[in-house]
Amino acid sequence: MANTVNAFNTSSNTQVGGAPNYVLGNLMIRSGVFGLTILLQLSTMASIYGQNNELTPPTIAEKSGFTATATAREVDDFLLQITADWPRAQLTSIGRTVEGRELTAVVVEPAGTTAQPLTILVLGGIHSGECDGKEGLLALARDLSQGRLDDSLDNLRMIFVPNYNADGNERRSENHRPGQYGPSQGMGTRENAQGLDLNRDFVKLESPEAQSLISALSEYDVDVLIDLHTTNGSLHQHDLTYDIPHHPLVPDAMDSWLRAEVMPAVRERMKDAGYRTFYYGNFNAAHTQWRTYGYEPRYSTDYMALRGKIGILSESYSYVSYQRRVEASYQFTFEVLKYFNQHSEVTRQHLADTKLKPGDELPLRAEIVATADNQLVEGYQTPDGNLPTPPYGWEAIARHEPKDYRVELWNTYEATESTQVPFAYAIEAQYAWAAQRLAMHGVKVQVLAADTQAQTTGYQVTSVKKERSFQFHRRLAVELEPRTKDTRLLRAGSFIVRTSQPLGKLAAYLLEPRADDSLVAWNFFDPDIREGTDYPVTKILEGVAGFDYRETLGVPASEQITLKHLSHPELSVDYDGDLRRSAHWLGNSTDYVVRSDSEHFVVAAESGAQRRLSELTRLAQALAKLDAFTNEEARSAAKTGTLTEDLKHAVVTHSGDLFVYTAAEQVARRITDTPKVAEKLAQLSPDASQIAFVAENDLWVVRLSDASTTRITNNGSTEQLNGILDWVYQEELYGRGNFKAFWWSPDSTQLAFLRLDQTHVDRYQVADSISYKRTLEETRYPKAGDALPNVSLWLASLDGESTPREVDLSDFPAEDRLISRVSWSPDGNLWILVQNRVQNQQSLLRLATSADKPVTVVRQESDGWLEIRSEPHFLDSGDFLWLCDLPDGRTHLFRIDAKTGKQQPLTSGDWDVASIAGVKESTGMVYVTGNFDQPTENHLVSVDIQTGKMQRLTSLSGTHSVKLDHSCQYFIDRFSSLTQPPELAVFSIQGDLVRHIDAPTSNRHAALAIRQPIATTIPADDGLPLQSLILLPPAGTRAPDEKLPVLFFVYGGPQAPTVKNAWAGRNYWWHQMLCSRGFAVVLCDNRSSRGRGVKDTWTIRGDLARVELQDLESAVKWVRQQDWADPDRLGIWGWSYGGYFSAYAMTHSSHFKAGVAGAPVTDWRNYDAIYTERYMGLPQENEAGYDSSSVVKAAANLSGRLMIIHGERDDNVHMSNSLQLAYELQKAGKTFDLMIYPKNRHGITNPSQRHHLHKTMTEFFERNLK
Repeated sequence: MANTVNAFNTSSNTQVGGAPNYVLGNLMIRSGVFGLTILLQLSTMASIYGQNNELTPPTIAEKSGFTATATAREVDDFLLQITADWPRAQLTSIGRTVEGRELTAVVVEPAGTTAQPLTILVLGGIHSGECDGKEGLLALARDLSQGRLDDSLDNLRMIFVPNYNADGNERRSENHRPGQYGPSQGMGTRENAQGLDLNRDFVKLESPEAQSLISALSEYDVDVLIDLHTTNGSLHQHDLTYDIPHHPLVPDAMDSWLRAEVMPAVRERMKDAGYRTFYYGNFNAAHTQWRTYGYEPRYSTDYMALRGKIGILSESYSYVSYQRRVEASYQFTFEVLKYFNQHSEVTRQHLADTKLKPGDELPLRAEIVATADNQLVEGYQTPDGNLPTPPYGWEAIARHEPKDYRVELWNTYEATESTQVPFAYAIEAQYAWAAQRLAMHGVKVQVLAADTQAQTTGYQVTSVKKERSFQFHRRLAVELEPRTKDTRLLRAGSFIVRTSQPLGKLAAYLLEPRADDSLVAWNFFDPDIREGTDYPVTKILEGVAGFDYRETLGVPASEQITLKHLSHPELSVDYDGDLRRSAHWLGNSTDYVVRSDSEHFVVAAESGAQRRLSELTRLAQALAKLDAFTNEEARSAAKTGTLTEDLKHAVVTHSGDLFVYTAAEQVARRITDTPKVAEKLAQLSPDASQIAFVAENDLWVVRLSDASTTRITNNGSTEQLNGILDWVYQEELYGRGNFKAFWWSPDSTQLAFLRLDQTHVDRYQVADSISYKRTLEETRYPKAGDALPNVSLWLASLDGESTPREVDLSDFPAEDRLISRVSWSPDGNLWILVQNRVQNQQSLLRLATSADKPVTVVRQESDGWLEIRSEPHFLDSGDFLWLCDLPDGRTHLFRIDAKTGKQQPLTSGDWDVASIAGVKESTGMVYVTGNFDQPTENHLVSVDIQTGKMQRLTSLSGTHSVKLDHSCQYFIDRFSSLTQPPELAVFSIQGDLVRHIDAPTSNRHAALAIRQPIATTIPADDGLPLQSLILLPPAGTRAPDEKLPVLFFVYGGPQAPTVKNAWAGRNYWWHQMLCSRGFAVVLCDNRSSRGRGVKDTWTIRGDLARVELQDLESAVKWVRQQDWADPDRLGIWGWSYGGYFSAYAMTHSSHFKAGVAGAPVTDWRNYDAIYTERYMGLPQENEAGYDSSSVVKAAANLSGRLMIIHGERDDNVHMSNSLQLAYELQKAGKTFDLMIYPKNRHGITNPSQRHHLHKTMTEFFERNLK
């Protein structure tokens, strides 16, 4: 090798990777924590990295003095620059990442005369924190483009993909690789944007990156993959370690050639260049063995082996400097390329001998064995001669001395289980998902055109065990018994995979259920791999004359949704692909907390830097020191919901008592010790000095400094509730599950609280009839027209002397008063929203700190009713923002003068504002959500407070649920649409994607034999467009003239649409299952529920379901005109309000042949007062409306077959509703069906009973409509 000069020895004192370096002649000596370690940069045996001092263009690593690594944009710009004048090279993309970044590749065509040039793909940045390979590869590509090297590699086609995990590369922190020596400006993450390890994704192909790479391997017929990594692990002296495929499927001749010729030659050349290298591995504890990693094809190198190709692993060493790692990666890559360039013919010969034939042995499982003994590994020992002990880091080198170890090398795997390769495999059509995954790998999958007899064998499953969670999977380990050979009928539509194809080895391995990384192991046949069942893939033992294959473009989606897969408690399938992660903003910062399984980590929005939420660990440790907690209880109690937003404190409720944790001291203390009394609803004061809570329906405060308690109220009982809501207030006013009824003042000196007197509220008993002695659960439940709890508002000063005083609301009679909202303004004023009982009047009151009586700031009245849209959002000026439906029945944003009540509209138009998401007064912007463009969607919209100019910030059509950070610089967006499963991402406030937090990994829904829903509108009789969704059977399954039974799914309640441009849930999949059985399903929102303001909704006041039925009849009329609909076979179903509407439609019209009413209100006199009176008024004042809207009163008019379904313990819509209807139907001589679900409440949630429900409803509609 020609003499070279190190391109970076440009000064006598340079900084490399954080430690100073001194160049003495041709030796570069590193000081600092490494002591004086000579790096063997000899002039006669030097690295080829940079053959002269002028590196143009420089990489980011070079330009920064090896303190930084390139971003995706910098990578692309660099490659664009070097390929501009490189005739052999083409800049291209092999695909896109989760976040839409290009997977940029440089394809360098051969310049030599070799007839069959080798194709070698070099992959950098699969783990983006291991950025050395990326930087080395960029430098190598540049030097090749400029002819700097002694071998131009003319006989190779080279594909350089330097930034494979491009999304992870954009998440930067210096702490993402603990213990790694640089780059000091930070590096990316190991995982991609889905949270997947891309070097565990070569079989399951759940990432778009892996799918793109495998497609490129097939398109370019890649012969060799060089995968560049960085490793830590054991302390050793090697700059870089390497490895080859371990899988026993590698032919012996190839394995011997790689071990005896290829890698020794590369190692010797690396030594000549001044680098110490050896096989990848780690010491065992005694330092007597050097052991490698696994052999499974989830890893890149062994995946290549199953493709019949070669994989080479490169692992630069974390504990040497960043510059040294980059140079070593560069050198190793070049030497490997150089070797294959010089030995392309012999390489071709070995590659030609990798195919399996029917009858050959196929290794399925293996174990590691010793390869050789007496191997020299250069390691370290402690100064006193002991073995190193972890944890390690680059600093550990300075604490140890070099030592050579003679060890056994363990990097060979021998098969422990094999099977014979059949002629082909037949996959049942139901398992299209597995067949599609094979096709992604490049395996040729054919479809059997006709039923065919064939000699087969297969397996019966005898045992199934789920492994621990790994890469979001619970992998399966199965035991099997082989079936005897027999002749079986292979059904038309089955997928046939021949083993004689180029990727037959890979296909056979993936389809053999005992293979360690089979598709069975990775859950592609779930949930049907069960003990006692046949494995649904048949092994065809020999070719069959006249096999009729149907060639297709892609594998057809043929999986059928079954009841078992839909809802069986043990065998259901999650077609939803719901998110695995959640996120919320951390206090007032632009950091957010991500929860993934049981782990929590904090991420900086700007950089993507992430760290574990160690505060939870410290909280658990502090709790565990208390006698009240076991270690497990402490870990369970340490939840993010207990921490304050600034992470400085935590309030924990355990065994009915309160505990407080102070992060600064890392100490937890018991605050209450009342084992027989449970403390509830604990909340820390704004200044973190006190905790308010409710015990036995009284309000208490405990001071943290001395744990002294103050009882704020002393009249708490089952009738008198202080600081806690009753059932109806939490259900209908403050939000389901929210029982808290006290509010801290901003300065922590006062508490406002509600007192609810239930003395006159009727009790209602809900039965549980399953035990021999029936149990009764009693609840205060005010029905329409009955007494409501008498509610009053109180103020408690926490000075220790004052007693609570009642806020004077005498202008609002107690019997006609709802206190619907309470909040404090920053200046210490208390704001109260008071409504009358029927909720068509409301007053927003302000109580000044020193005032005796509140003043009315805003008073509103409506002919319909007034919805509670928001609390006041206060501005620095004292004005506030408020949402309101008046004057025109569309919900809009107003700015209101806090003194005069003068209103200034900030939004207007034919849309509705749903919420105030954030305000940034410094820029004069308020951010709201609403159905800005479409009634079926929800978007984030910016509004200029001064001009009213509006701009939609969420660009994708669909439903967006957003959370803004405190400074309104970013927002977290949960997004989905009818065709897009949910995604969770962070965006800048301008609407630009910053990064994903979670994205789907499973695409099983794509294998389903379903048709995409059709979104449309159906005109009402007066021309009003009603948003609708049509679901039809899969294409090609309906005869040309066949008429389908049609099932209408309804809810129909006020402003509760069923048609949304959002990813659907279980009802959707049940509807699709019905479509596969020959039904059509229609969703059509009436004007009351269609989500376009309350103006249309007000038309239903006083007589529920009358107007709604008119719109439904318009939809029925439209459906009957469609060529796919049978006008005489219409059905309807719904739940809750939808159950009511279904029963109403069947007793007030004759359109429906069959219907299901789930948990229905059957007479509005039965339902709670606050909800019912909002829409119906008082029954004493509207008897005619209550009668005309009653299903019970119209029972004798039932048309069609009705099934009533109810949970016995329903505490919302009581089962008495269904029993009253049943009684009237019986009296009228009407035949109907009734199904009661014991132990269930308003929804049927028990998994077994939920499955029974779907089965019952399916059979009912098939019996009555088919």
